[in-house]
Amino acid sequence: MKYIPNSAIRSSLIPTAWTLSLLSLTAGLVCAEDFTRSADGTSSDWSDASLWTPTAVPNSGDSATFDLSSSTSVYIDGNFAVNDLQVDATSGGRTLTFVSPTENTTHSLTINGTLSKANNSTNLSFQNQAGSNHWLNVSIGTLDLSTNGGTVNFGRSNGTRVLNQLSINQTILGGGGGSNSIGINLNISNDYTLGKLTFNPGDNEKKINLITNDASASGYSRTATSTGISDTSTNSTIAGSLNTSQSANEATLRIATESGQTYQAATSLTDGTGGTLTLRHDGAGTQILSGDLSHTGGTYVDSGTLVISGTLASEGNLSVSSTGTLVAANALTSENLILADGATLGFNLEEDGSISLSGDLLSTGSEAEFIIDFRGTGNLGESYNGVLSITGSSSAFEGSTLSFINFSNSEISGDLTFDELTNGFTIIPEPSQAALFIGAFLISILSAKRIRK
Repeated sequence: MKYIPNSAIRSSLIPTAWTLSLLSLTAGLVCAEDFTRSADGTSSDWSDASLWTPTAVPNSGDSATFDLSSSTSVYIDGNFAVNDLQVDATSGGRTLTFVSPTENTTHSLTINGTLSKANNSTNLSFQNQAGSNHWLNVSIGTLDLSTNGGTVNFGRSNGTRVLNQLSINQTILGGGGGSNSIGINLNISNDYTLGKLTFNPGDNEKKINLITNDASASGYSRTATSTGISDTSTNSTIAGSLNTSQSANEATLRIATESGQTYQAATSLTDGTGGTLTLRHDGAGTQILSGDLSHTGGTYVDSGTLVISGTLASEGNLSVSSTGTLVAANALTSENLILADGATLGFNLEEDGSISLSGDLLSTGSEAEFIIDFRGTGNLGESYNGVLSITGSSSAFEGSTLSFINFSNSEISGDLTFDELTNGFTIIPEPSQAALFIGAFLISILSAKRIRK
C-alpha cells in the first residue's frame, strides 16, 4: 500500500470544498428568477402556477411583478414568500388587493426585500377576507414609496376586513414631489411595526394614519412601532385616526431608537379625527422632533432621549422615567409633567429651551429628584429665568436640591435648588473650578510657547 501524507490529503480536498461552495452559490443564483403575472380584473389564487411566467409559483429568492391593467384581487391561499414584489401599471386609478381566502385559517405573504409600485395613483391593499378567522399576515423588508404617489391600505376601514398582522423593517415615503400625495392607511388587528420611517424631501403630502376604522366600527387601542424617524420634507404627518368611529380610538406611536443612533424629523404628529395619539420613546438612542406636535394623548419618555425642538400641544401630559431624558429645545407648553427619581430634563438654553406647565409637576418616586442637563449650552454669569414654570402644584419638589450637568461649553456640573430652577439662576464656577480653568489656560499657553521654540 502506498503511503499518502495527511497534508497531501488535506490539500487535495481544498479545491473540492471550494468547488462545492461555488456550485452551491451558483445554484442559488440560478434558482432566483423574475416572475411576471397579469392582473386584469379577474380574481385568482396566488398559487395558480398557470398565471405566472415562467409557469411556476415564485419562492422566497425570486422577484415577482404584477402588470395591473384593471383593479384585481389575488387570494393568498397559503404561506408564500418572495424577495421583491413590484406592481406595474400603464395608467393609474387601479387597485391591486391581496386578500386571504374564505378558509378558517391564517395565511401569510412575506416580501423579504422591497415592495414598490409604479404610477402616481395606483393603490395597493392587504386585508383579511370577510367573516371571522379568515386571516392574513404580511411581512415586508422595505416598503418603498419614494417615487410615485398613491395609497397603500393595510386592512379595510369597515367590517372584519382588517389585516391580522403587519411587520415592516423600513418604510420610505416620497411620492415624487409635486402634487403626488402618498398615504398609508392602517387597520390592523394587533400591534404592528413600521420599522425605520423615512420621509423624503418634497412638499407633496405624505401621511400615515395609524387607525382607519370608520363609523360602522368600534374604536380600539393600537400601538405602531418605529425604530426611528428621518424626515427632511415639508409636508409629512402621522395621525392617530382617520375617521370617527362608534367610540374613540387610542393610537400610540412608539419610537424605539437603538443605542448610538440619532434621528431627526420635521414630521407633524396629530390626533387626527375620532381619537387621540400618544407618543412614547424608548430604546437607548435619540429622536429629535422639530415638527408641530399637536397630539393630545401625552408624551412619554420610557428610556433613551427625546428632543423636542418643534411645538407641543398644551393638552396632554409629559412623563419621563428614571432611564429617560426629555430635552426642551424650544419653549414648550404642557399640562402636567411626571418625573421618576433619576429622570433627566434637558434644556437647550441657546434655543430658549423651557417648559411651562398649566398643571402640576409630579413625582412617581420617593426622593422627588431629577437631573438637569444643559446639553453644553448656557453662559457663565448670565441670568436665566422661566426655564421651568408651573401654574399648579410642585409640592413634592419644594425645598429640594437638584444636580445639573453640562452647563456651557465647559460642561460644568453642580447643584441648583428647585427654587432657583423655577425662579431664576446664574451659574458662576466655584473658586476651585475657576482655578482649574485658569490652570488649563496657562498650560495651553506654555504648550504653545514650547511649540514655537
